[in-house]
Amino acid sequence: MTRHVIAGIALLTIAAGPAAAAGVLDEPLSYTKPVPGERFVFVMLGDPEAEAKTSAADRAQFAELRAKYPKSGLYREGSNELVWAIEDGGYAKDYNVFLTSDGVHLVRIDGEWWREKDFTGGRNLLTPEEVQKQLDGPAVSFFAGGKLVRRYAVRDVVTDPDALPRTPHYLLWPTGGSLNESTGRFLLDTQDENRVGFDYRTGEVVSRGRVGLGNPRLTAVLVASGALTAAVLAAWAYLVFFRWRKRPAPAALG
Repeated sequence: MTRHVIAGIALLTIAAGPAAAAGVLDEPLSYTKPVPGERFVFVMLGDPEAEAKTSAADRAQFAELRAKYPKSGLYREGSNELVWAIEDGGYAKDYNVFLTSDGVHLVRIDGEWWREKDFTGGRNLLTPEEVQKQLDGPAVSFFAGGKLVRRYAVRDVVTDPDALPRTPHYLLWPTGGSLNESTGRFLLDTQDENRVGFDYRTGEVVSRGRVGLGNPRLTAVLVASGALTAAVLAAWAYLVFFRWRKRPAPAALG
C-alpha cells in the first residue's frame, strides 16, 4: 500500500469526524478514495468553512490535500496529474461514490441526506413543500470522463415516499448501491424496498424490482420453505405415531 493510499484512508477517517460519530450531523469534508486497480485515486474537495472548524492537525492535512489536488476529480495514482474533473462540482461522501477501474465511469448517489443519516430521534419538521422539493432533487448521477451522462430525481427511484424515514431536515431515501464491472450494472436500493438496476455506462434503467419482504422471489422462497418444513414435521409426526402404535404390549405380571 502506498503512502498516498494510507494518507487517503487517514483523511477518510477525518471526514467521518466527531459530528458523524454523534449520529446527528455530518459535514462535507475533503477526502481521497483509491480506485479499484490502483491506477487512479479519486479526490473530493469539501467545504473550506467546515474544514476550518476541525482540529489544527486535521486542518493541516486538508490544506496539504488541497495543495496537491486543486480540483475534485480523478488523478493518476502517485502523482497530481488530473485525468478529469467532475463537471458539475457536486459533493458526495466516499460511500456514495462508485468508480470503475478503467478510470472512465463514476456513479454518484446525490443529495445531502447523509448529513443526518444517523439521526436517532426527534420531530419530523419537513413541510409538504420541502418533501416535494427533496423528491424533485437529484438521486443518482452517472458520469463518463467527468461529464454528466444521466441523472435521476429521487421520485424516479422510489415508489412510496410516505414510507421513507425522515429527520428534521431530510428524507432518508437510499439504503446503498453497488457497482459490478463484470456485468456493467449499478444497483441502487431505497428505503421503500426498491431496487433499481442501471447500465452505469449509459445511465439507462435496465431493471426494477423489490427487495426484502416485498421481493416476489423472496416470497416464493418463504412459501416453499414453509411447505417443506410442514412436510418434514408431518413425516416426523407420522413416524413417531407409527412407532408408538407398533410397540409391543407390556408382559402381564405373574
